[in-house]
Amino acid sequence: MPTVRLNISLGRAHEVGSQMLMLPFYPTKKQIRNILRSTGSFDTVSQDKQGVWTVKRQFFYRLGNSPEKLAGKVLKVLPSARIVEMHEEWKQWPGRSNFIVRFTQQVSR
Repeated sequence: MPTVRLNISLGRAHEVGSQMLMLPFYPTKKQIRNILRSTGSFDTVSQDKQGVWTVKRQFFYRLGNSPEKLAGKVLKVLPSARIVEMHEEWKQWPGRSNFIVRFTQQVSR
């Protein structure tokens, strides 16, 4: 599988006179999806009509993982994200259990 490298800056520099101003940069929906998928930490990445993103990670054994740790991974790659909800969806074997994190992220159009 090829390695994907994303070069996305968190700000845009604009020169005004002799000063540099950093304006906020918000990634597009496609960039957010690519950022989240490239980490390999999430099994499912989706967005609903209200703009709330959902990431899921399946598990059979917890092995020290939790929804809080998954939320930390989201915030590591998208520092400006706002976590809305995080929970565990447990299913008895042979079902697949999930850690689920829902968050919002301002996007540029």
